[in-house]
Amino acid sequence: CSVTSLKETLVTSRLVEIMPPLPEEKETLELYNHTGEEFIYILEGILTMNIDGITYQLYPGDSVHIPSCIPHNWSNKTNHITKILTVHSPNPLKKEG
Repeated sequence: CSVTSLKETLVTSRLVEIMPPLPEEKETLELYNHTGEEFIYILEGILTMNIDGITYQLYPGDSVHIPSCIPHNWSNKTNHITKILTVHSPNPLKKEG
């Protein structure tokens, strides 16, 4: 697992609103990994973050910075909207070519 310098690649940031699950939905959280690194900052609500099989509850003002090659994912297990700011390097939305 290696991390590329931010000077060498483009970075993307997004404001994400994670809706509460519907009452009849049973959420299955699948972990994934990819190249680069991620920074997540909790703006509002409670984010459930799973990093390499360990679950964390993150609250407004909390943040996490991880190499994206570590299996991870997040979810909203509350009945309120969760808002996060996420920054990825390299930009996962950039099309090559």
